[in-house]
Amino acid sequence: MTAPTQITALAQALGEDSLDLLVNNAGVYFDRWGQDPVGRIDYAAWEATFRVNTLGPMRVTEALLAPLSRSARPLVLAITSHMGSTTDIAAPRDYAYRSSKAALNAAMRGLAHELSPRGIGVLLVHPGWVRTRMGGADVPVTPEESVRGMLLLAERCELGQSGRFLRYDGTALPW
Repeated sequence: MTAPTQITALAQALGEDSLDLLVNNAGVYFDRWGQDPVGRIDYAAWEATFRVNTLGPMRVTEALLAPLSRSARPLVLAITSHMGSTTDIAAPRDYAYRSSKAALNAAMRGLAHELSPRGIGVLLVHPGWVRTRMGGADVPVTPEESVRGMLLLAERCELGQSGRFLRYDGTALPW
C-alpha cells in the first residue's frame, strides 16, 4: 500500500485483464486502544497510519482503474472501520486510526461519485470486531463470518448503492 513502484508493477502485470472486485484491505493501528493521549502523540506514527490506511487504498484504486473499467460489473470494496464515523465518536484518543479511516471514508465517498458514471461501484465496509491480530482473540466476529458477509454485500451491490458505508452484515453506518 505504501510502495508506488510495486502498485504500478501490479497494474502492468494485469495487462489487458479485467478486474471485477478490488478489495482494499489496508489497516495499521499503531495508537491502538488510545495509547497516545494528548501531550504524547506520535506524529510519525500518525503519518504512517495515513500512508497505509488512507493514501494506500486511493493509490491502488487509481492504479487499477483500467482493469476495473474492463469488467462487466466492477466494484471497489474499501475495508474501513466504524471508528471512521465522526458521528459515533464517544471516547477520546485513537486519533491517528480514527482520522485515517474517516479520511478514507471521505475519499472513497467522493471517488464513488466520480466512478459511478464509468459504471464502477465503491462500497465502504466495516468488517466488524473480528478475531484477528488487530481485533483480539476474545471478540464476537469470526474471520469467516466477516468475509462471508462482506462477499455477500459485494455480490448484491448495485451501482445505485455506490458510496454507502455499511457493516459486514449490511447495516448502514452513520457518517
